[in-house]
Amino acid sequence: CMNATQIDDSGMLCNDTTFCQIEVPVSTDDFFINNEISVFPNPTEGALFIKRTGKINNEVSIRIMDLTGKEIGNSLIKRGATQSNINLADFAQGLYLIELKTENGEVGYKRIIKQ
Repeated sequence: CMNATQIDDSGMLCNDTTFCQIEVPVSTDDFFINNEISVFPNPTEGALFIKRTGKINNEVSIRIMDLTGKEIGNSLIKRGATQSNINLADFAQGLYLIELKTENGEVGYKRIIKQ
């Protein structure tokens, strides 16, 4: 067991290394997507914004999945648009996975917490 301190995507500080997880992109596509698209606020009570922050100019499909992988919502950032707004107010509290996929086949994932 190593001693480590990590700040995760939501800004939470993790000192207990038995529960820490260091994420490494599994491909350059994952790294690219995760640095070019932001998802906020996280955690959220309902309103979720998915915004291009960089070089991705083509269409981005958005899938919202529960932890079993079941798709429970979707959206799209069309060419020329910069943002998609998703309302999660009717979703149960918990952890969800957002899949972001460009027309070029680049795929990335973000975790969100619904409060």
